[in-house]
Amino acid sequence: MTAAKPKGRRGLLEYGVLVLLRGGISFSQLIIVLVAGTLLDKGDFGRFAIIYAGARLLASIAGFGAPSFLLKDVPFRQAKAMPWHSVKSALAWFLALPLAMCAATGAALEGIGSLSLPFYPLNPGEGAVLATTAFFWSIALLFGAWVRATRSSMEAMFVSDLAPPLALLAGLAGLWWAGIENVAAIFLACCALLLLGQIGLLLIHAIRRWIPVGGRDAEPIALKDLTPYWGAVILQTASTQIDVIIAGAVVGPVATGIYALIKRITNIIAIPQSIVVWILAPRVSRATALEDTAGLQAAARYGTKMAFLPALVITAAIAVTAPFWFAHFEIAWNATNIAVLAALLFANVFSVGCGLPILFATQTGNPGYAVSALWWANVITAVWLLTAGYIWGVIAIAIGQTIMFACINLPVGRKLMAKYGIQISAVNLIRVGNRS
Repeated sequence: MTAAKPKGRRGLLEYGVLVLLRGGISFSQLIIVLVAGTLLDKGDFGRFAIIYAGARLLASIAGFGAPSFLLKDVPFRQAKAMPWHSVKSALAWFLALPLAMCAATGAALEGIGSLSLPFYPLNPGEGAVLATTAFFWSIALLFGAWVRATRSSMEAMFVSDLAPPLALLAGLAGLWWAGIENVAAIFLACCALLLLGQIGLLLIHAIRRWIPVGGRDAEPIALKDLTPYWGAVILQTASTQIDVIIAGAVVGPVATGIYALIKRITNIIAIPQSIVVWILAPRVSRATALEDTAGLQAAARYGTKMAFLPALVITAAIAVTAPFWFAHFEIAWNATNIAVLAALLFANVFSVGCGLPILFATQTGNPGYAVSALWWANVITAVWLLTAGYIWGVIAIAIGQTIMFACINLPVGRKLMAKYGIQISAVNLIRVGNRS
């Protein structure tokens, strides 16, 4: 029995719709920046950007890995016909604890702000607004994982990734139309819209009995269940930002800005893979519950086919058009910047070619594989960036991306091969039979 493999037109249609949704998400985030930059003065826009970035980061941390845990646990228990965890423990871990962490963070930010330190960028009250926004965004991530595990990848992408920026955009536009240009009010309006939407979603799922609920004797969720997923989320977030942070210290702000811009464009290569993650995550969990090794391999091959080949096309397009977008963004067409581009193109293709070992590790119930690899990847890459970056400059920073991806993907892929006999990387397009 192969439970994890989308087939035929249905799989292609789902992939196509998710491509459109992911494009809408990227476009909405761009529109937010453009609209906010147009409507707000520079000082207000700076604080807007800080609250926006800070709230997104805190939302990921305050979730305690719950979205990743749900995405693994719910499909697994459904496939095994097992009751879910007790509602009491779910509310404690998924609502009370994130609320407490966000409240403590908000209080700490307000305390720091009250000291009138010159480096603190927010106005009074905006630290609390940042924390409030983070809480509601963490709930959006939680709902998205829940919907993704039980219902639909398309609906889940809207709930967790598209709804928050749309709510923020609506709050920004609505308050501007009302003549209110207050950063804190914009984010509070976003929170109010998210709250209404989340209540509506909860009611719909309750009425249709889509909520997984355990009985009185259902086992509680323990800290040990969440910790590996939480660690993986934090370390994965760090792995995406560490190069830019260290670059700022070792190569200066100008070179870092150019590097960050080239990196942002080359990251487009990974968009097809990010879409595949949405499709495969629940299916990998169900295949694991059914002990369906063939289903796991089919999922890995589907993911590679749908991500790697488009990545090669996107890479070629970025390389061919590089002289034009270099000129548009006023990036000098010199040997250093071309080398940075080449290194980042290779790093992204290499990463996509490695497949999705982190996804398979977490969804097969082995998040420890991911945590260990991410920890060492961050340490090794940080050492490389600090030493080689200081000696050889921004080219070494770009090469660090390949080092990061190799340290993350290769060890986890090897462990999955040893345990399940499945090939995660693009090699499966050659070694695995002609089934698709």
